[in-house]
Amino acid sequence: MKSTLGTGFVVSKEYKGSIMEFKPINERISTLRIRVRLFNITLICVHAPTEETKEEVKERFYEELENVYDGAAGHDVKMILGDMNAKIGREKMYKPVIGQESIHMESNSNGERLIDFAVNRNMIVSSTYFPHKRIHKMTWGSPDGITFNQRDHVLVDRRHGSDVKDIRSCRGADCDSDHFMVRVKYKQRIANIRKAKGVRQKKYRVKELKKDEGVTKQYCKEIELEIGKKGIQENSDGNTVEEK
Repeated sequence: MKSTLGTGFVVSKEYKGSIMEFKPINERISTLRIRVRLFNITLICVHAPTEETKEEVKERFYEELENVYDGAAGHDVKMILGDMNAKIGREKMYKPVIGQESIHMESNSNGERLIDFAVNRNMIVSSTYFPHKRIHKMTWGSPDGITFNQRDHVLVDRRHGSDVKDIRSCRGADCDSDHFMVRVKYKQRIANIRKAKGVRQKKYRVKELKKDEGVTKQYCKEIELEIGKKGIQENSDGNTVEEK
């Protein structure tokens, strides 16, 4: 009997109004877009093929995942999370993409495939970045209670990597599964713009506005002129177009 797969999201009623769109792509991939104050978030929930699955099935899965990722809104924060069926190691050659906190020393074939996807989409495997006890890194346990793996992962766009504050498994949560619940702490922020080294920052003499009424009037006049220039533009045909 063929097993039936599926992915989805359980959302608290508190955030129901923030849901912009849910898309069930196929039995292995679904997406949820959430409205957030700074950047909207596209969550991509996946259930990847196992290590023993035929190569052509894995290829189709990652081709579909690439299409889903590329089809997400460009300015959204994109996060991929779920059962990747992949062991991520601690290889130094993968260090720009992975952390050094995995419970595995070497990546398996699925792990290398996942890392390759992250490299091509400028993402990081954020779930291997945080130091925790071994029991808080394991995400799957065998029925006999002997074998444990870390094969559920979270990927995030590199430019938003620092927004992920922590990832760990919660073994106490009973969800009737051989997988453990994985908790992600996430907080959006705007990066500070640092002054380039050797570049002198221009200072404005704003105090002069209070001292001299003539300077104040001239300043207001020039501001109004600049606003007027931006409000009226000429199109390529020479016609005048006023922006509203």
